[in-house]
Amino acid sequence: LLLDEFTAELVKRYQHPDPPSDPCLSTSLQASPVVFLSYRRHDIEKVTKLQERLKGAGIRTWQDVQNLRGGDRWEQAIKKVIWKQANYFVVVQTRSLKEAQESVVFDELREALRRDKRRNVDDPTSFIIPVLFEPGAGLDSLSDIHMIDLTLEEGIDELIQTIKDDWTKQI
Repeated sequence: LLLDEFTAELVKRYQHPDPPSDPCLSTSLQASPVVFLSYRRHDIEKVTKLQERLKGAGIRTWQDVQNLRGGDRWEQAIKKVIWKQANYFVVVQTRSLKEAQESVVFDELREALRRDKRRNVDDPTSFIIPVLFEPGAGLDSLSDIHMIDLTLEEGIDELIQTIKDDWTKQI
């Protein structure tokens, strides 16, 4: 009898799993995309304002300071998010990043470029979206990907619209 109850419980949990605790994975939120924000800590104030505008437009974000938990192995967690949870990878380009010799952003970007290479050639959607926060801050490694200029007044609206338009192609 106990084995039958155990089996029935397993079948029930398999057929009707509890929703994940991570908001990036929640099926009730699948109607909105998840944007991974890649940036230098030096630029946190600008990125926080960007995150707030995206959130206000109904776009979820993944940002290390908000989503990493104590004890997380950041390298593994970030790779998992880039490969399994993020729908878009926004690279915040500033002069401080361009001038940096080393930064976690470059590790994140390499991982995002690996994921981007594995996409279907016929896939019309974007994954990596470079954004420019300061004139002349564009990274050479992203020169073949159209960037959105957030130094322009309409830049943030263009980013939001790009994500929303692209997202409708994916769902």
